[in-house]
Parts: sequence; structure tokens; C-alpha cells
Amino acid sequence: MTPYDGFVGTAVVEYRAVDAAGSPTATATASFELFNQAPEAAATASAVSAEPGETITLSASTSEDADGDALTYTWAQSGTTSVSLSSTSGASVTFTSPEVDEATTVTFTVTASDGDLTDTATVQVRLEPKPSSGAFGWIVALLVLPLALLRRRRLA
Repeated sequence: MTPYDGFVGTAVVEYRAVDAAGSPTATATASFELFNQAPEAAATASAVSAEPGETITLSASTSEDADGDALTYTWAQSGTTSVSLSSTSGASVTFTSPEVDEATTVTFTVTASDGDLTDTATVQVRLEPKPSSGAFGWIVALLVLPLALLRRRRLA
């Protein structure tokens, strides 16, 4: 006897043997229990890159457990820049992108647990530096300076 694909739980099968007259001669009971299957962790981010001050949501809500067990989640991060997660547990967590001097990538790892077995998944977010205001201010200053000097000469 083979359980159907995806079966989880206990199956009890009882067999009865009878003789030619239809009288019972023996009874046997067999129980089958499949072992717990590990969850399958999945991780996503609301954006693959973030500028300073932007809020990013990390989610493990598409993680699954074939046995239907409730899952718990633990989040961790790695990289040269540390961010402050809203929580280190839960299917979804958030963080606000900090100011960085140069673009850097932060890797987040979520561990999904069914209370017995675990699985991990990772997601990366690229932290972008604050956009430069550019050189426009210098250009304006260089254009205005000669006019100011010219006016000063005329007044003198």
C-alpha cells in the first residue's frame, strides 16, 4: 500500500482474513505515519534598490510547509552596512534605508521553521547613496559673479 503523493499524517489499515465458510480466521492492523517534511522558505523585497529614507518591506509570506504546520520566521542581515529591522521575527518586516557614502548591498536571510525543521532563503537590497545635487549651483554662481563684479565697477 502506498499513500498518495503529498500525504501527511497517519493511516490505519485493517485486514481481515476469512476461511471458505466465511468465518474470520485472523485480523491484522498496520499503522503508517509519514515523517515531518521541512518547510520551503522564500524571501522577497518590495524593491531591489533603495535611496536614503525609503522604507523597504521584506516578506517571507510565500514560504510553505507541505505538512500544513504553522511557520515561524527569523530574519538576519549581512553586509558592510547595518540597517534597523522593524522586527527580527514575523512573515514581513521593514527597514528604512540609511544614508550611505557609496552603493552597497545588504543581504537578508530568513529562516522558516515548523517547530522541528527549518529552511532558509535570502534576498538582497542595494542601498544607494543620496543623489548628488549636481554642479548646477556652481554654474549659477560662476555666471552671477562676473555680473556682480561688473556692477561693482560701474558703481565705483
